[in-house]
Amino acid sequence: MLTIHASIQVILVSANKLTRYIEPCQLTDDFGGSLDYDHSDWLNKRLVFEKFTKESTSLLDELTIINDSEKSTSVDKDKTTDGALLPSFDPETVLQTGKYLFFFSELKP
Repeated sequence: MLTIHASIQVILVSANKLTRYIEPCQLTDDFGGSLDYDHSDWLNKRLVFEKFTKESTSLLDELTIINDSEKSTSVDKDKTTDGALLPSFDPETVLQTGKYLFFFSELKP
């Protein structure tokens, strides 16, 4: 059995000395840095991202089921408007949310 002993050194420093160990661009103004951070904004974007992830995953699953269903049954083209075959999330809305998330992720350096 291989045993690895890692040596971790813990350094306690005051907030004004953090920039000796961490780049100022990675610290908020509270800690002497220049990172622009708004927790409410981050939280709102995170909630939008979580909703997008859930809806897009569900939509893909539902579209796969619909596609498999159409392949396995020979349904006439006139009968494909059955509401049971429609996904529960509007694909256009999910795509718009994805575009929104992508746009705002591109704005950050």
